[in-house]
Amino acid sequence: MLYLLLTAALAQSPSKAQQIASITVGMINSVTGKVIIEREGKPFAAKVGSPVTPTDVVETAAGAEAKIVMKDRTVLVVLPKTRFAVKNYSLKTPSQRALQLLEGKLKVTVEKFADPKDSFEILTPIATVGVRGTEFSVEHKNDRTDLSVESGKVEMSSPEHKAIEIGAGARAFVTKTAQGISAPTLSGQK
Repeated sequence: MLYLLLTAALAQSPSKAQQIASITVGMINSVTGKVIIEREGKPFAAKVGSPVTPTDVVETAAGAEAKIVMKDRTVLVVLPKTRFAVKNYSLKTPSQRALQLLEGKLKVTVEKFADPKDSFEILTPIATVGVRGTEFSVEHKNDRTDLSVESGKVEMSSPEHKAIEIGAGARAFVTKTAQGISAPTLSGQK
């Protein structure tokens, strides 16, 4: 009898693979060079088809690159020497998606949102980039966050400063100095 109860309980409990599949928010589409995914404190080599889940940290080595396609068709190109974390990727309406760019550069293509309450943000140590459906790249290194907008519009803010809107073809940056964190500053057209 105990054997039957244990067998039934095991049959109903999902495997680790099933649990990961149920929370997958994206998939590695291509990998060049050394790309690591850290999940629950355990690193492993990323390969084509590797799932990306909430709280994963993705890191590319020098000369490495990865392309990640998220469930909402957002495309992330993770450029060399980049480290970012999936902070939140809820697709429930209204959707709330946030990535933490710790260092390096991401090139991002986000489709236009169906619901105006949807949000997509890239957080760096000194700036926040809010997206509404566009193509852009954001880079953080040496206490500077740079934003370059290819198409659409992006909002950029820093902790003590209001957001500014950056349109297609424009660039902006936020820096951290001994005096504090700057306001977002337009740095011209590309």
